[in-house]
Amino acid sequence: MKPSCWRRALAAICSLAALSGCADAMIESGAIREGALRDLVANVIRARAIEPEGPIAARAVNRDELRAILSEAFDAWKAPAELADYERALVALGLWPADRDLRTAALAVYVEQVVGIYLPSSEELLLVSDARASRRLVLPSAGLRWDFQAEFALSHEIIHLLQHQAYPELMDPEPLPNNSDDLGAAIQAALEGDALRFGFDAIGLQVPTPEEWMLLIDGQFPGPEGSALAQAPALIRLSLAFPYARGYALAWSEEFRLLEPPPISTEQVMHDARRREPFLQLDLGGLEDRLPLGCRPLERNTVGELQISILFRDLAEDPDPAIWEGWNGDRYLVADCADRTEWVWWTAWGFRGRRRRIRKRLPRDRTGRGRTRGFRDTRRGADGDDLRGRHESRIRRRSVGTAASGHPGRRPGDPSGAAPQRRKFAPSPVIRDLRVRTGR
Repeated sequence: MKPSCWRRALAAICSLAALSGCADAMIESGAIREGALRDLVANVIRARAIEPEGPIAARAVNRDELRAILSEAFDAWKAPAELADYERALVALGLWPADRDLRTAALAVYVEQVVGIYLPSSEELLLVSDARASRRLVLPSAGLRWDFQAEFALSHEIIHLLQHQAYPELMDPEPLPNNSDDLGAAIQAALEGDALRFGFDAIGLQVPTPEEWMLLIDGQFPGPEGSALAQAPALIRLSLAFPYARGYALAWSEEFRLLEPPPISTEQVMHDARRREPFLQLDLGGLEDRLPLGCRPLERNTVGELQISILFRDLAEDPDPAIWEGWNGDRYLVADCADRTEWVWWTAWGFRGRRRRIRKRLPRDRTGRGRTRGFRDTRRGADGDDLRGRHESRIRRRSVGTAASGHPGRRPGDPSGAAPQRRKFAPSPVIRDLRVRTGR
């Protein structure tokens, strides 16, 4: 399994405790009650209008078992050496502190927060028997004598399974590039938002407005003082709620259309008016081929508007959102050159003067030795090459229709009874005459 970003490797298929709560009542003698699961599956199929390809099973696990499962998922995503290179790249850009281990911090948060999980590799649904309870949801559940927290979590994961079967290109690892955190976060938001929106329908609750949902999200994150989430670095702490908050807002407005096709940048997720906004892409593969002798590439990736906003929110107490809202594309390359970390970060902005404003507003780095090295107008590698892209091309989102075999579900209110069409997602842009000019 090679998901497009570490959050997608774990979080895109999980229900969090902040959204669900305890799961004990639906479990008897260490197993999920078959009758309750059967009824819930039927309700989810009706709500999401996707017919499963076969029987749906689920099992209960405890926290220790969950930790082993998530550890295996992390190791399948990146080998230890690859993960070390990725972490080193994040440190170079200021997105991760040098004194924290990425794997350890991420696992601590997800073991603490996850209450349900869907495993695409085995198409298995898991419900955590000793999940952390959310007080906001446990109290109404007790009053109604209805453990809707567990039902909500399990319905959420069942929808992820149906998403995988209907839109395999969004969850299978191979079709998605392994070097765009921005793309991975955008697709994760679409998947989570879709699962939340129709999860409410499946358990018979009135669908909240995005504003009502945000009140609940804001009350749950970043978690109680002393929790793994509250103590996590900003890249985890400030991004964990993003797919559930912004993804739900998209699903509220687009419903069945959200995944056909999904957003492909966090800019498209964060701004309603930019849902179809094109942006620039520069691969930097040509630069990687021209690295000087003794240099080894560590990571080539895209940060996106979300992570750039996290960088500023981490470094400043109350940054102006206008700083990052002009994002129009970025790409970075980090390399090890004789045990030194060298990197370039190409960025594109929506209007003139943005780069100078960002450069002026960057706070001093944590060492106090001057401003952080990001957002340079002209990027130069160790050999002095000018890395400005002369022929960047705009990303065009494409959707290629395919047959809807095994997908006889019907959209509610559709008198024709036509099944929602499956669509092939094509995240790779068409690059016209893309070149990297090197100065000599």
